[in-house]
Amino acid sequence: MRTSFSTRLFAGLLVWTIAAGRCLAADPAEPQVWLSGVDPYVRQAMKADASDYGELFRPDAPWRVAATHVGVFKTSTQWILNGPDQALEVMFKDLRERGIALAVEGLMLTRDNNQCGQGIEGYSSPGTIRRAAERIKALGGELAYIAMDEPAWFGHSFRGPQACQASLSYLARDVANTIRDVKTIFPNVKVGDIEPLPQRSQADWIGTLIQWAAEFESAVGAPLAFFHADLDWVQSWEGDVSRLAKEFGARGINFGIIYDGNPGDPSDEAWTRNAEVHFDAVEGRLGIIPDQAILQTWMVHPTHMLPETTPGTMTNLVDRYARMRTTLKIQSQDGRLVGTLSDRAGHPLSAAPISIMAAEDGHSGALTIRESSGTVPQTAHSALLGLRLNTECDCSGSGEVGIGTISYADDGGGEAQRRLMNANATGGTNGDSRPEAPTQFVATPSKPIVLNSQSFPVSPGQTYRLKVPMRATSSAADAGYVSLVFLGPDGKEVRRDKIAISQGASRRAIVSTDRNGSFQYGGKPNIQPEAIEAVFPGDDKFRAAIAHISANR
Repeated sequence: MRTSFSTRLFAGLLVWTIAAGRCLAADPAEPQVWLSGVDPYVRQAMKADASDYGELFRPDAPWRVAATHVGVFKTSTQWILNGPDQALEVMFKDLRERGIALAVEGLMLTRDNNQCGQGIEGYSSPGTIRRAAERIKALGGELAYIAMDEPAWFGHSFRGPQACQASLSYLARDVANTIRDVKTIFPNVKVGDIEPLPQRSQADWIGTLIQWAAEFESAVGAPLAFFHADLDWVQSWEGDVSRLAKEFGARGINFGIIYDGNPGDPSDEAWTRNAEVHFDAVEGRLGIIPDQAILQTWMVHPTHMLPETTPGTMTNLVDRYARMRTTLKIQSQDGRLVGTLSDRAGHPLSAAPISIMAAEDGHSGALTIRESSGTVPQTAHSALLGLRLNTECDCSGSGEVGIGTISYADDGGGEAQRRLMNANATGGTNGDSRPEAPTQFVATPSKPIVLNSQSFPVSPGQTYRLKVPMRATSSAADAGYVSLVFLGPDGKEVRRDKIAISQGASRRAIVSTDRNGSFQYGGKPNIQPEAIEAVFPGDDKFRAAIAHISANR
C-alpha cells in the first residue's frame, strides 16, 4: 500500500479526460502517460511546504516538451471540492488547451451509519463523488474517467478497526450505484481501479483481483476501463505484475503501473531517481510495457513540478520516461558473448557502454551494496539494524543470504557500523570466519529469523544514508528484508525503513558498441547458468535496456 491512512485520506482522486484533437499517447506502442503531483489542499493537510503546483497551468509554464507527452493529469477530489473557483477554472482551461486530461482517484465506497468504513481509505460519505462531478461540470471540466481508490483491498480484504470486509459482489453493487449517479452528469464516464501489489497476507490476492474485475463487470454492465498496480517496491513484485498484465490484457482491460519513488527519499532528486529505477526495472528488466504509465507522488517529495530542465522535478521525470526505448540482444557464440544495441526503429547505437554482469549465487563471490537514504524522524532518539526472514512481512521465501558489515551515517554526525549474527549464522564464505567476511543466513519459511543489532544514536530531522553489503540467491528474494528501526526516547519503535532481500549482480566488464551497434565479451565467465546479463544504462536521449542469457547457451 502507498502510505499511512492519515496521509492517503486526502488523496482520493477522480480521473477525467478532456476530448481534444490529439492522440493521448505519443506512439501506438507507447504507454499513455499520466502525471500527478500533490495539490495545494493536500500539501496543506500533510503540513508540507507549498509547491509550484499552480504554476503548471500558466500558458508559458516551462514544461513545453513534457506537456506533449502527458495524456492525463491527476488531482485530488479534495482539490476539486475545496480549491478556489478561479484556480480550478484556470487549471481546466489550460489543460483543455494543451489537450491533456485531468486525473484524481475516487473514494467510491460508501460509509454506512454503523461505523463500517469510518476512517478507512477508499470510503466517503454518500454523494461525495457526485458533488465533485457537479463542480467539475460547473467550472467547465469534462469528466471522462474515475480511478477507484483500492476498493477491493480496503472494502474486502483490509482487517483493521472499522473494516467492513464486505463481499466483492456487495462492493460492486455499491460502486455501480455511484457510477450510475455520476453518469447522470457525465454519461460517457469510464471507470477503472487502483489496487496494491503485492499482498501476500491475502491468500491468492491475484485471484481476488480477477474475481473483483468480474463482479464489477456484472454489476456495472461494462468491464473495468483500466487497472493500475500500486506497487510496494520493497517486496518481490515481478511475478504479480507479469500475471496481472497477462490476465487483464486477455480481458481487454488496460493495465497500468504507478511509478513513484520511495517514502523515505530525502530529496526531490532521490525520489525521481528511484522512480526512474522502478520504471526501468519493469520495462527494461522485466520487459513489460504497460498500457498506461502513471508518474505520481502522494509524498512530500518532489516539492517541485517545474521546470522540466531541472533534475528532481515531476516534469523532468516525464521527459526522462519519454526518452526513446532501446533494444539489447545477447547470445553465446563460440565461447564469447555477442550482442547488439539498437533504438526503437532498429537503428544501431554506436559507442554505447555495455556492462556485462554476473548474478550473485548467495554464498560466494562479491557482495552488492544496497543503499537507502531518508530523513531521521523528529521523534527518533536512536536506531538499530534488524534482519527479518519469513516473518514480520508479507513474505515467504527460501534461499541463501550473505550480509556484510552494515554502515549508517547521518548529516548530524550519527554514525555506526553493525554486523548481524546469531547462533544459526555462519561467518564468512565456505567456512571463512574472518571478521570482514559476510555472515551467511539460510532462509526457510519454517524457520523465521528475527535479529536485531545493538542500538546507536541518530540525529533527528537529518538526512541519513544506509549501506548494506548483500548477496542472495534469486529464490531468497521473497524472504524478507534488512531494517533500520528508529526508536524514541522510551525505546519504542517510531518508524521502520527497509531494504528488501534481493539478488544483485557484480560487473565483470564494460564493453562498447561499434558503428553497427555490435559488441562482444571475449572470455566466457565462470558462473552458473542463467546468470549473465548485459546492461545499457541509458543516457539523456535513450532509455536503459537489459538482456539476459544462460552461460551455457
